[in-house]
This record gives sequence, C-alpha cells and structure tokens, in this order.
Amino acid sequence: MSDVPIDEEIGFSTLTTLSRCPACHAPDLEVILDGTGVNFYCTSCTRCWHLELNRVIRVDPATCSGCVHTCACTERFAADHDSAPIDA
Repeated sequence: MSDVPIDEEIGFSTLTTLSRCPACHAPDLEVILDGTGVNFYCTSCTRCWHLELNRVIRVDPATCSGCVHTCACTERFAADHDSAPIDA
C-alpha cells in the first residue's frame, strides 16, 4: 500500500496516511485523534507527526494536551532540539 495515493480524476497525489515514521522508518505508528485532526505517534522513536497541506510536519507536544504519549513525546522533542545551535 502506497503512502501517496493517486487521484486519477484530478491528476495529482495526495498524502493521506503514513505507513512508516519519517525519522526512524519504523512501521510502528499509532494513530492519535486530537479532537481536530489526526497525528501519527511512532512507538519506536517516540516522535509524533501530522499531515498538513500534503506535507509531513513534526508535532510540537506542547500542542497536545491530554495525549497519553505527551511525556515521552516531550522528552524526545526536547532531546532533538537540545543539540540545535543557540542564536546569540
């Protein structure tokens, strides 16, 4: 099954789901409904993703109140952004 189904009638691809994590490529994605949309939580690397405007976007866990994975996701998000250079 492809991540990018082709719409024959209008002739372009639309990203509608993920089958693998964009970061670690594991197929271990859990669908998370946040009340307004769908996110994809990777149980292997604890990163969370969202599809918007045909793009895969990393979810900022600060926007996910009430999610059962917020603690693990927040720790991973902080660790990933800890190594980013700090602007002087």
